[in-house]
Amino acid sequence: RQVDTPGAPMADNYDSLRWGGLLAGSCRLAVLSLVIAAASGCGGIARKPSVILEKYFPSQNPEQALVGFVFAIESGSWDAAYTRLSKNSREKIGSFKFKVGLPLVKDPRTGISVLEIITGSITSRTPLPRAPGQPGHIERIQLDYYGKDSKGRLAAYFIVIYLLDEREQGAEDPVWKIDLLRTAERLAGPQAN
Repeated sequence: RQVDTPGAPMADNYDSLRWGGLLAGSCRLAVLSLVIAAASGCGGIARKPSVILEKYFPSQNPEQALVGFVFAIESGSWDAAYTRLSKNSREKIGSFKFKVGLPLVKDPRTGISVLEIITGSITSRTPLPRAPGQPGHIERIQLDYYGKDSKGRLAAYFIVIYLLDEREQGAEDPVWKIDLLRTAERLAGPQAN
């Protein structure tokens, strides 16, 4: 007669118990590591969103710079998103106004939040060809938004995001930043190009 002992593996599920126990122990170790790092007041935690942003969405590519900007907004890393704005945009729009005001800005024609248009259309983006006379330090990316306006009607909306190459003098790699002011001016104007 076989006696069942608590915690002893049964013949038909030995592997699942062995791996399950190993994974559970690993998860406990990872959680413990995070708690210790947070409790120790590690200075690197506050900078982490910016580091992650640059690692996975480098600003050397206009599309990646824009996707990183949206990623930062959607993850609530407003300070990291703010670093992706052009110098002129940061000078005119303070970080507090950016964080508090951007969610409130709506397109006057549709009533749709500009933030919703930007974040909701990030999967449908197209780099636009260079226009005649367009300076080399400016790129344009069209975002296509499909959703409902403030009255519940289906809306197809196209927005052009302007980016500026703000690399330091003598640097080889570009550093693309979102020109929020130019983007807003074009939205408010008669044409969105």
